[in-house]
Amino acid sequence: MASFERAAERMKAAFKPAYHLLYQDEVDVEQKGEPQAEGLQHLGKKQRPSPYKMVISFLAFVAWSIVVFNAGTWYPDEESCAVQSSTWSPAQTLIRYSPQTITGSFYRKSPFRGAGDDVDQAWDDLWMLGGVPVRVEESKLGELQKDPARNWTKIPESMGGGIAGYPEVFHQLHCLNVLRMATYPDHYANNTFFVDHPPHVVRGHLDHCVEILRMQLQCSAEMTPILTEEGLPGHEFPTPDFNVVHVCKNFDDLKEWTRSHILHGAGNWDIPGHGH
Repeated sequence: MASFERAAERMKAAFKPAYHLLYQDEVDVEQKGEPQAEGLQHLGKKQRPSPYKMVISFLAFVAWSIVVFNAGTWYPDEESCAVQSSTWSPAQTLIRYSPQTITGSFYRKSPFRGAGDDVDQAWDDLWMLGGVPVRVEESKLGELQKDPARNWTKIPESMGGGIAGYPEVFHQLHCLNVLRMATYPDHYANNTFFVDHPPHVVRGHLDHCVEILRMQLQCSAEMTPILTEEGLPGHEFPTPDFNVVHVCKNFDDLKEWTRSHILHGAGNWDIPGHGH
């Protein structure tokens, strides 16, 4: 029995420092102004977030929701791109964009190269859609930056009225065709364009076309890089690769739209700006 009591005393003595240290910690807490009971109470419940953090979190959630909700709105669609890249056009809602390879190799065969009846026909089919106008509503003159007080050519009221217009791309193609013919003077010496007008008018027309196309090229300012290739047989220097992918408007659709909206029977209309 005595041995049992001695063993119990030794166990009590062994644990006494631990109990003493815990007590000392509790005393330290109390001395810092936080009662032990309150400290234990904090261990049993979560700390409340501050109102400031709650407001910030709520505002961040709202902002993120707006971004996600409007992501589709902020990404421009094709019609928005057409509005940004062009002034108003009656065919504006028809404009679409797609990647197309501009095949510009030096000796590539094309129905638009050279001179001859077949080439002339290809060019006529490209731009000559009848020489008569499409309708521009008078209310749209402001969007074209045109003064309504000027004496614009009008479409007869019997045909619905409005202002006579002509999509500019076809005038530009006409100009390019005239310049093409001018580079083959022997073949087109008897062409009515060169025969029916005095030399100074022909010269002025050609210079006008050069200037129109220059300004249009600067306006579009295509910045797609042209790469060069080295080591090609027969080429001493790096050779440009003129086959370049561009994002283009749907020209064929726009041409068909123009053809379907031409006011047939309105009379003979010259290309705008060529009233020599």
